[in-house]
Amino acid sequence: MRIRFTQYMRPNGREQEQFVEREFGSQPAVDAAYIEKEGGKLTGEVLITGQVSVACEFNDSDIAIEVCPNGPEVTAAVDKMLANAASAIRGFGLVPVIDKVRQRVADAAQEGEGSA
Repeated sequence: MRIRFTQYMRPNGREQEQFVEREFGSQPAVDAAYIEKEGGKLTGEVLITGQVSVACEFNDSDIAIEVCPNGPEVTAAVDKMLANAASAIRGFGLVPVIDKVRQRVADAAQEGEGSA
């Protein structure tokens, strides 16, 4: 299974689509599919130190991040980040909480329109 990442390229952060391969049905593939379904964005970049950073953005915040040497260690870092991100979304109930906040904002906006 191909897992899509947005790589931020130096020096200006230009976005480039990249993919990592994981066996279909493997835990990293399942985690990645869940993250994408819930609206998460997977990102990566090579830092100025030469290390690699991989992260999961969820509602404009990083909810999981791993930094490792740029080499074979990237595979394990990606898998760990995917597991942590999926766990954060599931375990902390981020999706239901965010849905409730969005609904409250929409309700408040409607009430504001009605009182004008």
